[in-house]
Amino acid sequence: MAGCPLRAVFGNLVIVVAFGTLLPAQECADITKYGIFDVQHTKTQSDFVQDLISWLSTNEFLSEAQAKNAALKVGIVIPDINIPVNADGTYGESHSKTWSKAAEQYFRNHTEAHASFESDVTKANPNIVAAWQACVTRAKGLVCWARQTPNPKEVLLSMELRPVATTQSSLSVRVRDVQYSSNLASRTRNFSRRLGFSSTTSYLFSRKPGSEYAEASNFLVETNDPDYQCTAAAPSLPPLPSPPTAPCHEDVSHLSADCVRDSNQEKYVGQGAKTVFYFECGAPAPGIVIGAAKAYSCEGGAPCSFLDRLETEDEVKNNVAQVRFQSNSGAYIKVTTPIYYDIKRTVCAP
Repeated sequence: MAGCPLRAVFGNLVIVVAFGTLLPAQECADITKYGIFDVQHTKTQSDFVQDLISWLSTNEFLSEAQAKNAALKVGIVIPDINIPVNADGTYGESHSKTWSKAAEQYFRNHTEAHASFESDVTKANPNIVAAWQACVTRAKGLVCWARQTPNPKEVLLSMELRPVATTQSSLSVRVRDVQYSSNLASRTRNFSRRLGFSSTTSYLFSRKPGSEYAEASNFLVETNDPDYQCTAAAPSLPPLPSPPTAPCHEDVSHLSADCVRDSNQEKYVGQGAKTVFYFECGAPAPGIVIGAAKAYSCEGGAPCSFLDRLETEDEVKNNVAQVRFQSNSGAYIKVTTPIYYDIKRTVCAP
């Protein structure tokens, strides 16, 4: 019966029902309620710590303080992890955008730090570690747990058949149905599957759009044997943080371009008083400054002894430079003048 609203019944706790168990069911619930830890019977304490590191990474906490506060809300103490903030606003050696991703990469690259963190986690959370060890090593019956995968939109339901008596070699338990809360969609069409002894069987579920983080994910596993049934749940996730705001600064590029203009100044024929004229040169960006004339020549390449450069009378209007000269000649004039300008843009770290 897929899509049953079990959350109202089970709340945000993972409840493991192991009928005929050697371990009180609530002891397994004390660890599986977090939706973080894998309780397969083959798991080690190093796996326990790695599950916690993976949970930090999945939630993408922006800072260490944010990660610690979120963990404390569910009763887990996160020891100090020295991940520095870089000048560009990223974290650690990996230059990750979030603190938790940087922490995961840090432990992956530094095995000695992983071992030290494992010791610190154990000391800081003795009751949680003890509950995990008890569930992994002593629980009997059908043990179920639901965990958040590295994908925040997915939840993995797992179960192990651990026979209560070692003489139950003829025991045959088959999953008949899995009921799950309405905020989930199953990746499996047919849940029917025979459970092997002490081997893990898993089913993958997706959180439906619109309810990805706000609701817990609850499950009821029914089998052909009434003594081997179980329930499980993964708690709601904290909302994913907004992407970090990358540090930004203003970048200024100082550029130049040659302005080349030519003209036949026919009206300036004669030896009379010289007349002022100008060429216009535009720039692709504001902030234009006119440079001194680099070269100018007259018809045939002859020197322009009759052409005077008037730098003091240059003007810039609406980002167009008016490069001024004076002359009383009507000869062909070609002028090359450098203009300088700045391009300003806001640059943010990736």
